[in-house]
Amino acid sequence: MSMHFREKSTTLVKLVMFIISFALLCSLYSDETVWLTDFELAKQKSEEEQLPMLVNFTGSDWCPYCKKLEKEVFSQPEFANYVKENFILLKIDFPQNHPLASDILNLRKELAEKYKIKEFPAVVFLSKNGEFILKTGYREGGVNAYISFLKIVKKIAFSL
Repeated sequence: MSMHFREKSTTLVKLVMFIISFALLCSLYSDETVWLTDFELAKQKSEEEQLPMLVNFTGSDWCPYCKKLEKEVFSQPEFANYVKENFILLKIDFPQNHPLASDILNLRKELAEKYKIKEFPAVVFLSKNGEFILKTGYREGGVNAYISFLKIVKKIAFSL
């Protein structure tokens, strides 16, 4: 066997292994929850897809209960599987360790004022028409209890 053929074979094997690894990596993240960060875009998607919005007002890098809600509920595969066909997700983050541009911060503050956000986390639900449904925060019980609550919210949203 020639040296040239062996080098090509080795390169081909490495390429195939890379493609397989990349495909596996992509499949791991395919169920990841998609959180929008632009209110107008989320509102538009909500209208187009006829789904209510779940708006998560959070202090992701400083708020203990925000971190707890993220860990126990929002990062769980069960949550991702349920919401992908039932809600449009919007995250309005107020981090302390990652400064935001003033225009983005001002838009987020306007939304917080509009929905009377006084503490974090605050989870606001809006109908597909943008109407306020209700506001909640951290809820005990983990992902399954939260999904049960979301099913009730969805029924309310579709009755509006």
